[in-house]
Amino acid sequence: MRHANTHFESGNRFKANGQFEEAILELEKAIDLDYIDAQSYFNLALSYKNNGFIDEAIDVYRKTLEIDPKFAEAHFNLGILLDRKGRNKEAEEELKEYMELTRQRT
Repeated sequence: MRHANTHFESGNRFKANGQFEEAILELEKAIDLDYIDAQSYFNLALSYKNNGFIDEAIDVYRKTLEIDPKFAEAHFNLGILLDRKGRNKEAEEELKEYMELTRQRT
């Protein structure tokens, strides 16, 4: 797990610095080494999106939500990407879920 955590931290540093290709590689390594949590998948999805891999980002946001269905930001980002792809009904469902979850926080 220690090695996986190193990849997770490296991936997050790359993502923060706008180095999304490197972030993808590191976050995928962390996940491959069983560092499976919603934040890892969320960060990977962000990196895919920022690198132009929209279909991959959509898939990984869905995985994020399998792990943590209450991850509001994942619902929001997924909804935005689905809307861009013209999948309006799915986008609307995700954005409604985001609104409901964020309403519960306040």
